[in-house]
Amino acid sequence: MSMTTDFWGDRHSQSTVNAPASSQPVKPSSRFGMFLQTLFTTMVGDAEPKIWQMTSRNGVMIWNVYDPTTKESTSFATEADVRSWLEQRYSH
Repeated sequence: MSMTTDFWGDRHSQSTVNAPASSQPVKPSSRFGMFLQTLFTTMVGDAEPKIWQMTSRNGVMIWNVYDPTTKESTSFATEADVRSWLEQRYSH
């Protein structure tokens, strides 16, 4: 499992292994809400850009972005570059 930081500084874990089920049962209403959200995202798609930070092999922090609308993926050296990319994306 690896930790990533999104554009706003929130840390997220990424894993290709399914996490164990919670010891607390999920309420039926929560399950239904999760189902609806998954269904909506699957049908409509998630247009929000994905932004995360990584450290290169030589220790340099790299900002990665992915735009699911255009399927564009790129990397930036600074947070300011990411902000500029976002501003250009939403200035249309």
